[in-house]
Amino acid sequence: MVRHRELGIVIPDMITSAKGMANGAPVGLTVTTPEIAGGFQGSNIATFGGNPVTSVAAKATIELIEEENLLEKRRRGRKIFPRQAGRIASQALG
Repeated sequence: MVRHRELGIVIPDMITSAKGMANGAPVGLTVTTPEIAGGFQGSNIATFGGNPVTSVAAKATIELIEEENLLEKRRRGRKIFPRQAGRIASQALG
């Protein structure tokens, strides 16, 4: 979702996502700039926002991501995977 920053392609004004955010619970998100967010009225702009069950599911998912350091593991894996995949492909084809 944030690969565009790493590649230096573009910085979007708004990003939306849903469903996969809370391990299958119906949760949606909208991330935007403070200037754009200031124009929205109400407590949320998500399709599935605001109920206690999905809020608990989202919180638990975020806590797990932080506790297991999954973002850093993903960053390391992205560097390792192409090398490992190339090695495995060479062995399989070679």
